[in-house]
Amino acid sequence: MRAGVFSCGRKVFPVELVKAFAMPRLANRLQRHDTPRARSATGALALAIAASFASGCDDTVETAAVPESSVEAPKPPSLPRIKWLDPRDTTRPERWLASREAKADLEDDDPKVIALRDDLIMAAHRFRDKPRMIANRAVQLEAMLAAAGIIEHAPELIVLLSTAATDGQPQEGFGSICQHYYNLRIQGLDREAALAQLKETTLLDDNRVSHG
Repeated sequence: MRAGVFSCGRKVFPVELVKAFAMPRLANRLQRHDTPRARSATGALALAIAASFASGCDDTVETAAVPESSVEAPKPPSLPRIKWLDPRDTTRPERWLASREAKADLEDDDPKVIALRDDLIMAAHRFRDKPRMIANRAVQLEAMLAAAGIIEHAPELIVLLSTAATDGQPQEGFGSICQHYYNLRIQGLDREAALAQLKETTLLDDNRVSHG
């Protein structure tokens, strides 16, 4: 050990620093008796004292606790949580339906949104109903079928029931077609059989009325 310093492993502390923070009697003893025996007798206590002001012989540096980030977690998508499109809602029905299927908020120019827009335009033309109403009824029908253990998705139902109207304009609107399809399905008819029976009913005659 060099005169005037106290060493511990790779750490070297001036005796004056030990005097300032350690017991004065121990510091004086280290300064007067710099022998192997003296160091052996006082080493453990010296290490404990040194640790109180210089982290001992530990090479690590203790850092202050970093507060948790105040940044909010990303909010879940909002469009899939909408249950019904109110007339005052400015959300486009095709964007709502596509976002429900994707479980994410899709933009208007997303290919899935554009495809559903075309399907709604076709359905609106064949049933003489507004796209928003068609979207609402399709989602409602999806929920009713699901409650009966039948899984069919609203976008598929719009295309399916629009296909049923290809032979003529329906006398009733899309909502009535949905109800008839539901009744047929819970009676045990599969998808194709229910669709075939819809085409044979008076719902699909050539009488054309507006459901505006």
